Amino acid sequence: MLICPATGHAVNNPIGPFCGDHGARMFSDCPACGSEWSLTWDSRGEKGTDFCAHCGNPAPWLSRKELIQWLKAGVQATDLEPAKRRELQEALDRIAELAPDDTKTAAGWDKLRAVAPRVWELAKPVINKLIGEGVKKILGL
Repeated sequence: MLICPATGHAVNNPIGPFCGDHGARMFSDCPACGSEWSLTWDSRGEKGTDFCAHCGNPAPWLSRKELIQWLKAGVQATDLEPAKRRELQEALDRIAELAPDDTKTAAGWDKLRAVAPRVWELAKPVINKLIGEGVKKILGL
């Protein structure tokens, strides 16, 4: 069983390593921890779970909005004082409303990096989906 990174659908007995519908190289193991990626069901059939069950790495088909929600959950799980958690979650809400390359997002990303470095580290594998090139330059990435 392989999983298509474009949408997460599972392919039983694939002919080759690429998805016949999307042309993407399919996977079966988490790229972060190497564990087998878990499967679930939805109305269209079997599909990969949205996150690795072993390390929490997000699936490649998640949208920017879903990834920001994931980061908000990461902020909520920190041991930061409640006011700081709320402040960061509000910053992430503002970021979600703006385009990835909007320079107004730089201050929010910088705040996340400074106040919650563990959550910032979570974002690194998916940073290209979250932050545009212009903002990366501002942040020194």
